[in-house]
Amino acid sequence: MNATHLPPAGAQVVNLSHRYGRKYPALTDLTCTIPAGKIVGLFGSNGAGKSTLLHLLSGLLLPQSGRIIVGDESRPHYFSRLAALTGGNNEAANGFSLADSLDLHAATRRTFDRALAEDFLASVGVNPKKDPEKLSRGQRSAVAAAIGLAARAPLTLLDEVTLGMDAPTRQNFYDLLLADVAAHPRTVVLATHLIDETERVIDETLIIEGGRAVGGGTADELVGSMYAISGPAPDVAAYSQAADVVARRSLGPYERVIIRGQRPATIPAALTTESLGFAECVIALTGKLLEKNQND
Repeated sequence: MNATHLPPAGAQVVNLSHRYGRKYPALTDLTCTIPAGKIVGLFGSNGAGKSTLLHLLSGLLLPQSGRIIVGDESRPHYFSRLAALTGGNNEAANGFSLADSLDLHAATRRTFDRALAEDFLASVGVNPKKDPEKLSRGQRSAVAAAIGLAARAPLTLLDEVTLGMDAPTRQNFYDLLLADVAAHPRTVVLATHLIDETERVIDETLIIEGGRAVGGGTADELVGSMYAISGPAPDVAAYSQAADVVARRSLGPYERVIIRGQRPATIPAALTTESLGFAECVIALTGKLLEKNQND
């Protein structure tokens, strides 16, 4: 049976909060937009709230407060009609053989293209008849990636599906993702820590930290919104005291700070300014670079 194609579905998230127990807020008043038809890189440190957000977008978790709209649907119980979440090792450890898993997905999701999943698994050397318990971590991730791609859901949610994959397999996956999204347009949210190598894949970014959105836009927009200043520590401190400093590093009597804002045309003679790369911008916005350097 031929797979059905459905149009891409974006998502609107407004004032979304979710906590586990009384003491662990996973998301706090999160507001963001997932644009339809784009590949969105979801970045953030461990525990930032990425997986919780994906589970809420898929309907596997229900919002405790705030609002989510997926496509035109605002009822979380129906999100699964439009959204599909896969990640890590879960698709290969559910008690089914790989062939049974493919059968199940093909039977329950009308957009699922089994041939695409089988072709990708064959390209990375995974036999669908193999016992899932004997797969390596990278092979389990390849199964999750194959199912996520083949689902062709209007909102495809991929949670760390490249964990454990070697570099050639990851590049194979990225190439197939780009080609298949071009041929069968959909919205993809790709949660990953591999910032540098996914820059070529994504159209937009969403950066969350501490359960809040701290950055977004295209890679060019993100890079254009930040810059670095370095020089003698007193001069840097004086220049940056009213700026939005997102990262700071002390180098003896010198200091380097990353500032969010428009890069100035002129600066004091004692200071130097520089542009940043995409990965450094993402890392700075997580706050971990600032935290690390303050503890040096």
